[in-house]
Amino acid sequence: MMKPTVLIVAALSAVALLSGCGAGGTASGYKPEPRPAVPKMELAPGDEKSLMPVAQGKSWIYEGRTQASGPGGGQEARLEVTFQISKVEESPNGQVVTIDVLTGTRKTDQFVWRLQQDGIFQLSGQFRDATTQVQRSVSYNPPLRIVQFPIKESESLKQAVNGARPGANPGAMNVTLQNQGVQEVDTAMGPMSAMATQTVSTYREANAQFQTTATSWWVKNVGMVRYRQEITALTPQGQRLEQVTTLQLKSHSK
Repeated sequence: MMKPTVLIVAALSAVALLSGCGAGGTASGYKPEPRPAVPKMELAPGDEKSLMPVAQGKSWIYEGRTQASGPGGGQEARLEVTFQISKVEESPNGQVVTIDVLTGTRKTDQFVWRLQQDGIFQLSGQFRDATTQVQRSVSYNPPLRIVQFPIKESESLKQAVNGARPGANPGAMNVTLQNQGVQEVDTAMGPMSAMATQTVSTYREANAQFQTTATSWWVKNVGMVRYRQEITALTPQGQRLEQVTTLQLKSHSK
């Protein structure tokens, strides 16, 4: 099965298999209370950088979930994931932000973003060799745009980049970025109004065709509140492998 890696976040290892449970039936005469409307987020032109507030030590804690399926069956795991800013540097092109990723209390990954006037760019990510298990940083060339400023709904941008690729070795991929506008989205903190942006990446590895679709939701003065990544791989034998990873914001530092 493909290696479970993530374009923005660290691999979510399958640390515990889960089984669902639920209760059937409803109480007689029960009527659920309507959910209060969530005020739509307003983002003024020029205020786009507020979608990613930056400060040394700032952190976001997410409820993480990963599901994988293939010819051999399925697997599901959940764990807590923390993003923490470990370094902030000024550069001619904008703020360079190093973010450590912790699963539980263990540092498992690190990536670097740059906040510019025209968007948020990923400069590097981590790659773990499946044979040696050695992890190293891999730069994106050119830098991978993950959010485009100014934000115009339905606007799309195509990119050809080299760098870390989910489920595969580093290499070339074609990426389409699309702004999807303001949406209401569920998080572990409750429903929020957030700006959605999506990247679709296609690439080949060992004769398998990959497609990775990653959607992130951003809230002003909070940061990324939800993330969903779906990796699919079609092998030459016609087998389809899938992995879905989600993150929902649980808490964040001010």
